[in-house]
This record gives sequence, structure tokens and C-alpha cells, in this order.
Amino acid sequence: MLVDYLEKSSEELRMLEEKIQKLDEEYRKCFDKEIRQEMDGIKKEVRHKKTEVYEQLMKNIQEIYLLKKYYPALLDVFLEDTQIGMILRRKKWLFDFKILTATNKDLAEVKNKRKELSDARDFLKKWVGKIDSKSLVATWSMLKGKIKGENEKDEVLTIIQNEEDALKKRGWLIILHEPYIIKPLKKIMKKIKKTSEDVTQKSMDVEKSKGNGTVAEYNATKALREAQKKKKMVEKKCKHLLYANPEFLMKIKTETRWDKMKVDIFTNNFIKKIDYTPIKEELWLREMKKKIA
Repeated sequence: MLVDYLEKSSEELRMLEEKIQKLDEEYRKCFDKEIRQEMDGIKKEVRHKKTEVYEQLMKNIQEIYLLKKYYPALLDVFLEDTQIGMILRRKKWLFDFKILTATNKDLAEVKNKRKELSDARDFLKKWVGKIDSKSLVATWSMLKGKIKGENEKDEVLTIIQNEEDALKKRGWLIILHEPYIIKPLKKIMKKIKKTSEDVTQKSMDVEKSKGNGTVAEYNATKALREAQKKKKMVEKKCKHLLYANPEFLMKIKTETRWDKMKVDIFTNNFIKKIDYTPIKEELWLREMKKKIA
């Protein structure tokens, strides 16, 4: 269960942080190079662990949805946890995801409001001096209740940015549903296919570079590693997109309807190979009741 993993990870990170603090105290006394190197090694381990926690969070986001539905107080405990809380809060907006019937009107409303805020921001960039909220709100109603009296330009720009961020998240909570999710999914799959082809080409370049000197081999190998890193990053983004809507992910992994959407073989194979097992809600609830009993 994700809750067990989060509890264990929090404890592991706490112990690593304590090690770093103790080593730091020792280092300040003698400035020993080996102690410094040991600290750097543990800090690297902490970074890797936090990345792992984030990936596990995304892969098991369905369990977070269930925690919010049935045990919101427990979820709040994890969100406030000293070690892993910050990692979870990065995706807190996504915890509001739920299967809904979204319409084009809902998405259009979000887009229109973002366009309005964008226009207001472009206008303010050319403004000099303080800004009167009345005149601004009269033109851009989205800012009503957000600003009052006279404001500094930077203050208003910050408010606009915050509103845009909130709208962007609201928009994604709609886009994650069918049929809207299909468009970003196909778009990111094109990137995955392109990066895969790039990795193949760079691998061939490495082979060709052999025997042409150390510099040529080094440059070819470096280019290959960069291509592999980019491919891995894009693949992660695609998986995160799909993990966010478990029901849709299982549908396209198991049903033939996805094949009928005329996706290419590459895309179909990638989707089918995603390692994911959905949670059975009733079974999860029984396990949770035993855990907190």
C-alpha cells in the first residue's frame, strides 16, 4: 500500500537528514575532506529517494484519491509531514481529480479567463507607476475582488500569475478526462517517438565514432546520453498523465477501442507496456480498516 511506503520513506529520509546533521557538526570542527565527501554522498541519496517518492506518488495516485475520499485527515498528516509533505504538496491540486462529466463549455470558460488575464498582464507590462484597481477591474472583470485601491505593478502581476496558475490547474483537471485527454496524449506520444528515433540515431553515431579518436567518441557518447535522458523525461511525463486518470489508463491498456482510434503501432505498444495495476476499492478499504484499527 502507498500509505505504508510513505510512512517508511518518511522515516528513511528522517534518518538520512539526521546523519547529515551529525556529519555537518563533525565537519565544522575539523573540516575533514572524507566527512565532506560522506555528506555529499548522503545528500545525493536523499535526492534520489525524494525522486523515487515522487514517482511512486504519481504511479499510485489512485490511492491518494481514495485517501482524500475516505481518510482526508490521514492525507493531511502526510501533506504536513516534514520529510515527504513538500513532495506531496507539489501535486496537491491533482488530489481534487474525480471522474466527472466535463463539457466544452467548461474548458472554454477556463481558456477565456486565462486569455483575459494574459491581456491584463501584457497591458501592465507597459504601465509606469501605481495602478488604480477600479480602472483595471472595469476592463478585466477577472480581477474583481483580487485587487483593491492602488497597487504596485509587481503586486498586481504576482496576483495575475497566481490566478493563471490556479486556472491552469483547473483546466488540467478537465483535460485529464475523456475526450480531452486524447489530444495531449497523442501530442506527447509524438515526442516519445521522436526521442526514441533520436536515441537510435545517436547510438549509431557512437558506433560510427569508434576508431575516429577519443574526442569524437566522447562527443558522440555525450550526445547519446543527452538523448536518452530526454527520452526518459518525456516518457515519464506521458506516464504521469495516464496515471492521473487510472480508469482511462486501464481502458486503453485492455480494450480494443483504443486501437480503433487509429493510433500507430509504436503508441499502442508503449501504452500496453506501462506497468500499472489498478486498486480494487473495496479490498483497499478493508486493508485500511485493518491498518488503522
